[in-house]
Amino acid sequence: MVLVGASGHAREILDVVQRNRDYRGKLSFFDNVSPGIPDEFLGYPIIKKLKEVEKYFLLDKDFILALGGTARRFEIARTLRGIGGNLVSLIADSSEISRFSELGRGLNIMPFSSILGNAILKDGVLLNSYASIHHDSEVGMFSEISPGARILGNCKIGNFCSIGSNAVILPGVEICEHVIIGAGAVVTKDIKSEGTYVGTPAKKVF
Repeated sequence: MVLVGASGHAREILDVVQRNRDYRGKLSFFDNVSPGIPDEFLGYPIIKKLKEVEKYFLLDKDFILALGGTARRFEIARTLRGIGGNLVSLIADSSEISRFSELGRGLNIMPFSSILGNAILKDGVLLNSYASIHHDSEVGMFSEISPGARILGNCKIGNFCSIGSNAVILPGVEICEHVIIGAGAVVTKDIKSEGTYVGTPAKKVF
C-alpha cells in the first residue's frame, strides 16, 4: 500500500494504519513535490517518482491519501488512478459511523470522529479527529472537515470546501462549492458564493 504524502497529516494517517487491523503488509510513502525529501519517513521508504509508483502498483494497487488540501488531494488521486492505482478509504477503529450512512471512496475518517444517521460523505472527504457529521447531512467530494468541527442536521456542504477547526454549521444550512469556513466560525445561513467566511455569524472576508 502507498500512503500519498510524507509530512504532517501523513504522521496521523500512519498512526491509524498501524492500529487498524484491516491494514497489514508492505507500506511505502509517495512524495514527489516536497523539496529535500529524505529517502525514508518514519522508518518507511519514500517513493519519489511517478514511474516508480506505477511499478509498485503492479504488485499492490491500493493507495491512501495522506495529505491535506482539497484540490491537491483531488489532483493526486486522479493522477494515481490514471496509472492503475486503487484509491481506498482509511477509517479509524475509534470513529463512530451509523449503519445508515453512505460513504464514498478514498475517505480519511480520523480517530473519534462521528458520522451519524443517514449522513452522506462523497469521495475523497477528510473528516478529522473529533469532527461530527449529523443526521441527513451531506459532505461533497474532497472537502475537508477540520478537528472538532460540527456539521449539524440536514446540512449540505459542497465539493472542495474546507471547514475550520471547531466551526459549527447550523441545521439546514447549505454551502456551495469552494468555500473556506474559518476556525470557530458559526454558519447560520446558506452560503451561495465561493470565498472565505469567518466569525459569528460567519461573514465573507475574501
